Amino acid sequence: MGNLNYKEEIVSSRKGAMGGSDATMLAQIASIGLVPKSAQKRLAICKGLIEREDIVTTAMAFGDYIENKIYDLISAGNPNYESNPLLVSKKYSMDNVKLICHPDFLLKDYEKKILYVYECKATKEGVEETKIRYRSQMYVENILAKELASQIGSGWKVKTFLVHYSTEGLDLDQGFEFDESRMSVTEVRFNTQVFDVRYAMEIVNKYLEGLEYYTEDEDIDADYLPDKVRTQFTEVAGFLREIKEREEKVEEFKTKLYDFLSSNGIKKVSCKEFAFTLVAPSESVTVDYKKLFAEEIEAKRPRVAKKLKDKYKKTSKRKGFVQIRLSDEEKK
Repeated sequence: MGNLNYKEEIVSSRKGAMGGSDATMLAQIASIGLVPKSAQKRLAICKGLIEREDIVTTAMAFGDYIENKIYDLISAGNPNYESNPLLVSKKYSMDNVKLICHPDFLLKDYEKKILYVYECKATKEGVEETKIRYRSQMYVENILAKELASQIGSGWKVKTFLVHYSTEGLDLDQGFEFDESRMSVTEVRFNTQVFDVRYAMEIVNKYLEGLEYYTEDEDIDADYLPDKVRTQFTEVAGFLREIKEREEKVEEFKTKLYDFLSSNGIKKVSCKEFAFTLVAPSESVTVDYKKLFAEEIEAKRPRVAKKLKDKYKKTSKRKGFVQIRLSDEEKK
């Protein structure tokens, strides 16, 4: 039988580490350059701020069942197979988070100097669709296996395989049964980088460094924005502060100028750059039509609208001010 205690080991290892099952999330982080909302709960679990929810579905239970059946099948007579070994990366682990994985099976062939990595998936999709769906996970397992191979000795190579078990047409609620004819083994090659693992881990490491608590809100600290965006964010914030300060100075100037012009009976001052016009205090009368029509509809008596106008008249007063226009605008 395979390592029946591996689930508890995997769950406990999720604190302080990113694993193979997190690979799709890491790929997204590397792609967008920040930690998305969908990843924040997982990282809170990694930091130990919240506990992982213990959820077991029928599909998950069947996957464990099939994995152990396949392990018994392929490892028969070969004691060198390992079930769910823990691989820890030295190359990609950071101060606040490690990169680990638990490939389903591992075989060290000392004669051929090949490290075989097997990942089992029981899905309704075909082999190609499953390869695409779990490519990021198998990529992480592949690069960590290469680290292990280099530690075993020089000249060692890694081969990664998808062990696919088709669940097409199965009713899992009727019980579990292993059918070897539904199983296939396909090699998965990685000729190019699937995603930038180091970049993703650096982002996660920085995020975890500043993570002190976890909430379900949608706010994030600007420090978690990509460097380029954060730089622009800081620049724009500086511009806005400068604009506010300058607007305050302009308003202060306008107030002083208004007092000067009004006290000296001056209506307009013109110069090369600007034209200053004194606008005297005034008041305007408007009707709050929203309230008017609300009451009109409620009363269902349109004729009363005319009488209601007087009731809902609203007087607004406007302070005097100095209007500033550019000279080019004055000519229009």
